[in-house]
This record gives sequence, C-alpha cells and structure tokens, in this order.
Amino acid sequence: MKIPIYYKPEVCADSKGKENAVTTHLHLGAGGALCATDGKIVFVLMTSETQNDVGGPIPVEAIRMARKLADLDDAPEIELVCHANEIRVMRNGNIAVTVARPRVEGKFPDWKAMQSATEQKLLGSDFGSPAFAVNEPSLAKARRALGSKSIILKNTPEDAPILVTCPGREIGKCFIIKADVNAPAEGSEGKKKKGKKGDATKPFDSMNLPAESARVEIKVVKAKEPKVKAGRTTKLRRI
Repeated sequence: MKIPIYYKPEVCADSKGKENAVTTHLHLGAGGALCATDGKIVFVLMTSETQNDVGGPIPVEAIRMARKLADLDDAPEIELVCHANEIRVMRNGNIAVTVARPRVEGKFPDWKAMQSATEQKLLGSDFGSPAFAVNEPSLAKARRALGSKSIILKNTPEDAPILVTCPGREIGKCFIIKADVNAPAEGSEGKKKKGKKGDATKPFDSMNLPAESARVEIKVVKAKEPKVKAGRTTKLRRI
C-alpha cells in the first residue's frame, strides 16, 4: 500500500481513545480504501498497490513510522505491506519496521453508504437555507488529513454529512457530521460542561459504529485524607 506523503489520515483517528477501539486505529477496506475516524469525522483515501495487502485495522504508529522514514529520504510516498498478523513498514523496497496487527472491537463506519447518501442529497437538491454548522476541530483535522490549506465544503440538506474535498486531489475525502446550527457557541455560557469520553461517537450510531466500542470508562477514585499525627503540647507553668 502506498500513500502520497501530503495525505495525513492518522490525524483523523482518536489519539485518546481505548487501545482496542475502532476510533484509535486506521482501517484498510476493499479496493484499497484507507479509513480513519474519531467519531465525528471520517477520512477516506483510495491507496495504490494494495494487491498484496490484507484488509483490517492498521495501528497509527505504523503510519507515523513510515512517514518519518519517508521524510528522511524525501520520498513522495509512504509504503506499508499489510499481512494478516503484522504491518511491515517499508523503506526503499526493504522492510524497515514490523508492527503487530491489533484486534479491535466494533465496526468501522460504512463510508460507501455515507458517500451514497451525501451524493443523493447533493444531486438535484433545493436548499432552503445555505447555513450549516460544523465542529471546528473536525474541520481542522480534515484540512490536515487532506494536506492542503484550501478545502472545498459541500453542504447537504437534512442530516447527511458535509463532504470535504481538496482542489486537484481526487483520491482523498472527508465526511463530517453536522453540528446544531441553533446551538450556542462553545464558551459563550461560562465554563464548558464536562462530558464522558466516547460521547463523540454517538452521531455514528446509525452508521454501523457502535458507540460503546469506542467509549472510555472513567473511574473516579476518591482521594484519602492524609492522617495527621498529633504533636506534643507543652504546658506553661506560672512563675
């Protein structure tokens, strides 16, 4: 599998999720489609030379290692060979690093269904309002993943995801779940409410991504109060 150096699919994975969650890994699917998601954004890249690759999860570390080696050699692409039990990071046609293939819980989002729904909404649609809201961190991730300062946003009516593409680059694309256009801006009402990690995957519940597979359980442990030893007291005598 070869990936042009300017594409960065790893930025769309969840770096703070559970080790075995689908959101913390990339996924190589049919036809060489490399996918990454954090629960709010789905990045899809059609890779090349995948005839010898086995589909399945790919650790983010493998992509990062391949990118470092490509940067050292000023190579235009990063190269991986995906076997059933391991990922081989290649350098100049030779095996540089071998990474064990992880086992993950849950399913990756069905990006083909998302693309089909998005295209159907775009074709012949009559927008009642051009306004839409999008999560800024997701938009920033899309720009970094596509490797361009210029991006194209294609809005869709109803609940279809926003399609994000890059001018002149056809093999990579992102789908971003819309935010509530009527919701108050974050930070405008005092402190931001703390939510459970993993709640961000809820928008994908209807897209074959079980929210519970990407949730992180947070255990709150009450700190014990330190024991204070009673000190000696000195009695003062009257003179």
